[in-house]
Amino acid sequence: MIYFAKRFFCATFALSMMLSASANSDLTIEEQNSLTKGDLASLQVLSELCHQTIDKRPQFQQNMQRLIDQNQRILSRSTSVRELPQDHEYQSLLAESKSNSQEMSQPELKAACEEVLNAQ
Repeated sequence: MIYFAKRFFCATFALSMMLSASANSDLTIEEQNSLTKGDLASLQVLSELCHQTIDKRPQFQQNMQRLIDQNQRILSRSTSVRELPQDHEYQSLLAESKSNSQEMSQPELKAACEEVLNAQ
């Protein structure tokens, strides 16, 4: 639960700070890709869960796509977003995010969905 909540926090609440910090960090390309894959996996799970919670609102869809696009730009050229479904690390992170999401309460989920919906 804590890992999952932290991933959502990074992906939704502090994405711009994370992006600027990662641009200036000492992370290797592999480490940055791993973190980004984790964020993309969390965003995918959040997107799926939010459709059940807040329906399909155009603003949510736009904001979610913006978050996904920002993360995709971080991936190195060696990792294509199209390749993620076949990427073993991504699949592992996605499975972990799905498993951890089951521990989220409905108020926590609704709050995360509303943060994406209301993001500027």
